[in-house]
Amino acid sequence: MRLRNRDIQELSDMASVGDEVELLGERTPEMERIFGQTIMAQAAAADQ
Repeated sequence: MRLRNRDIQELSDMASVGDEVELLGERTPEMERIFGQTIMAQAAAADQ
């Protein structure tokens, strides 16, 4: 698994030590609800 530095920083801002983190292979409607479509679109564009 590969993460950009900014992704690691964002994850560490959202989760605390001991929190369970689930890694998904694709974007889901639940992720769009939590993070918003704009952020998801930016992430998709960055992946290309």
